[in-house]
Amino acid sequence: MLRDRLTFSPGLNKDKARAKEKRHSLFSEHEVRRALFACATTRGCPYNLEDHKPELSQDDHGEVTAQLVKGDIPSVSFSNSELLSAMIVFCKRAYIPLPRLSTKELEIHGGALVMVIGDMTMNSMLASVSQRLNALGSF
Repeated sequence: MLRDRLTFSPGLNKDKARAKEKRHSLFSEHEVRRALFACATTRGCPYNLEDHKPELSQDDHGEVTAQLVKGDIPSVSFSNSELLSAMIVFCKRAYIPLPRLSTKELEIHGGALVMVIGDMTMNSMLASVSQRLNALGSF
């Protein structure tokens, strides 16, 4: 399920380049279905979703969305953030380790859902610290 890949900073030769780790987690249709069912039930979805299947799509900006469909009729839709949250929760429940402070994005490769887990950048680390400070200031 997990594949690791090292990528190098552009413009540097490979001898002096800092290696940046990027992991790609490939999810089967069954795993995506389980994650979306769990998300839909926490939303209080009134449908029986046992015979629904997930359909994934990616727009021009790279945003991945999902729908649970029965036949040709979509019944439940999931935004990019909802889908990413559902897959993170699925990984935690399945004991798949995810680095807490890394970047996480969804892509579709060959019809399968892939979570790209990258290094923590300075901007995202500062944003994370800023969010935590803002949350502490709201008490």
